[in-house]
Amino acid sequence: MNKQTGLVEISTQNHGFAVDEENLDESKVEVTHINLNDQTIEGLKFKNFPGMSVQYHPEASPGPHDSQYLFDQFMDMVKQGAGHKEQGVGDKEQGTGHKSQGTG
Repeated sequence: MNKQTGLVEISTQNHGFAVDEENLDESKVEVTHINLNDQTIEGLKFKNFPGMSVQYHPEASPGPHDSQYLFDQFMDMVKQGAGHKEQGVGDKEQGTGHKSQGTG
């Protein structure tokens, strides 16, 4: 269930792991989606920088299009980020302090 809209999405699940709600830092992330079957966290949105995640397979095509809006939100974040880079406003200037880490 999308907590922002109340809409329920049909999705493909893979619950080999889950976000530990007790250790979630709510000053850094907002829970956006909840699994109605087991109440696990299904989606997060970062508060300090543009980023989001979902723990299900938001099928773009073929099949249901319940989660198409996630791809639209992601593309909006990419476009906004590109606009900031073009204007010379990068992560350093914004003070986000996040770094990419390799997967090794």
